[in-house]
Amino acid sequence: TLAAGAWASGGTGNTAKNYPGGGGTQTAAFVAGGETPASPAFSAIHEQYNGTSWSEAGDINTARYENSGAGTQAAGLIFFGTTGSRTVNSEEWDGSSWAEGGNTNVARTSAASCGVQTAALGIGGSNYPNLPTNVESYDGSSWTEGTDVNTGGYYVAGNGTSTAALISGRVIFGSPDATNFDKTESWDGSSWTEGASLNTARAYDLAAFGTSTSAIHAGGAVPGSSPVNKALSEEWDGSSWTEVGDLSTAIRYTVGAGSSTSGIQMFGYTDAKSAVTQEWTVGQNIKTITD
Repeated sequence: TLAAGAWASGGTGNTAKNYPGGGGTQTAAFVAGGETPASPAFSAIHEQYNGTSWSEAGDINTARYENSGAGTQAAGLIFFGTTGSRTVNSEEWDGSSWAEGGNTNVARTSAASCGVQTAALGIGGSNYPNLPTNVESYDGSSWTEGTDVNTGGYYVAGNGTSTAALISGRVIFGSPDATNFDKTESWDGSSWTEGASLNTARAYDLAAFGTSTSAIHAGGAVPGSSPVNKALSEEWDGSSWTEVGDLSTAIRYTVGAGSSTSGIQMFGYTDAKSAVTQEWTVGQNIKTITD
């Protein structure tokens, strides 16, 4: 049997913020952009994690928040977001600096994302008063319109690759109840298929990591005029969600990275903008031997 997973506190980041984009692994992660407590709130700060502590690296060129991210610590990608208005700008990290990438086709905020710098997806999001259902794919130089998701929404969580992705939770305008907050869709490279719903309806940017058949989606908030943060984690096995160990700190407007056995939750909103990091680890396989 596989030992149960558990969350533990990681190193605290340098600048508290929510709505960042990010990617990487539990021991080599990054976040860039986000909304800070300071004014103006649009952040250009880029931080990197080594499994123990965070350090600042080169700033992005265009400060923003509610942006998306993908890729690795050495080859990162950020896109979408707001700079005061929604942007089509994307940027690529080469290990030492950020450079302008190809512009997206539709400006939006709070979209799901997954993949790597040369093969990424931007999924759904908000372009008020519109809720795009469209999905864009990036090949390292340009963005191309792909197959739409079935249900549009923003504050969506996403993980996986450009050919095998998973999204969960979303908000639609004028819907303060649980409508669509528990939605799940998976991508097989040619079509989006609606799957089993989350056990607990929630959205507002869960920390999502893993593959399209083995993932963890954690945190977020339940619907309402004053969203309530959750510490809940659910594990996806390719067909259904199972509740697993809770986060130590309930959080929303966050971002995740890594695998379903070794993942990380980075920054977000607790009772204020936060630099909290929490690490998810599953124990080794344990074989029970009986006489």
